[in-house]
Amino acid sequence: MSGYGQKKLEVHTGVSSPTGSFAENSYDNFLAGSGNAGTGFNAGVKYYYHLRNIKHLSFTLGVDLFQNGMSQKFKDQFQQSLDYSIGTPYENNGMTVKVKYNNYINIPILAGYNYEYPINSKLALFADACLGFNIASVSDLTMTPSYSGSYQPSSQKVSMVFSTSNQFATQIGGGVLINNFSIGLHYNQLGSYDYNGKIKSTGSDTDFKSTKGLNINTLTFAIGLRFN
Repeated sequence: MSGYGQKKLEVHTGVSSPTGSFAENSYDNFLAGSGNAGTGFNAGVKYYYHLRNIKHLSFTLGVDLFQNGMSQKFKDQFQQSLDYSIGTPYENNGMTVKVKYNNYINIPILAGYNYEYPINSKLALFADACLGFNIASVSDLTMTPSYSGSYQPSSQKVSMVFSTSNQFATQIGGGVLINNFSIGLHYNQLGSYDYNGKIKSTGSDTDFKSTKGLNINTLTFAIGLRFN
């Protein structure tokens, strides 16, 4: 448990589960407010400084990494649409297309307060409330064709390259502290991300922009270890 003026550093890792429109599976609304995100992971570090004048209260400063890939349902629908567009390998000179799907990558940097309620010398409950900003990005969605047989045209790789955005973010949650181990559940509001970027192919770049922002909200379950 924390003592007055005590400083601690926590490292934690766990599961990041999308909620709300971030989790909504709608292939047709991929650029119109539906995230189609799947369950991912999170990892981070948090600094604690126990306030001298307020019992059991600490100032916190932390940074996390959340990564969520696309849901399997989205991948299946995308592949079905792609197969319909290009036809069978027999119909298109043996062409098949390998897809590398995009990932949502969020890096919130948050400051706030942590309150501990000790049960005994080894066990305590805790609650957190933090705010700050989130660096939101999306990795490239890339489609690379390949051909069987003698027909081998030049590469026609197509990539959707997304921009990076900084957004206001908040976090609230709590959990259990057992000696120096923490088990926590937190709700994270990571801002509204507006998709925009470029579709890049051989000799051609085309701008794109979403018709509606995506609200990035996640529920995270993490296990951590605190060091003095």
